[in-house]
Amino acid sequence: MSGIKTGYSRFYTNICFLRQNLDQVINDLVELGDCFGKARSGYSDTSSIGKGIGGGNKIENIPAGLESYTEFLQSDQNTNWIK
Repeated sequence: MSGIKTGYSRFYTNICFLRQNLDQVINDLVELGDCFGKARSGYSDTSSIGKGIGGGNKIENIPAGLESYTEFLQSDQNTNWIK
C-alpha cells in the first residue's frame, strides 16, 4: 500500500513543479503581450514597445555574429516589419 502512496506523492510533486513552471511561462507571455499595448494590429505607439522603438534608431553596438545585418539594423526602416 505504501508503494501506491509513494508513487502518487512523486507524481503529485512533479505536477506541482511543472505547474509552477507553466504559471511562470503564462505570466511572462502576458507581460510580453502587455508591452505591445491595445492596438488592433501591430503595436500601440504609447506602449512600452512603441516608446522604445518609436524614437528612432538607437542601435549603435551590433553584437558579434550579426555584423552582416548592420545596415538593416541601423536603417531608419528597421522596425517597419513590426507594424
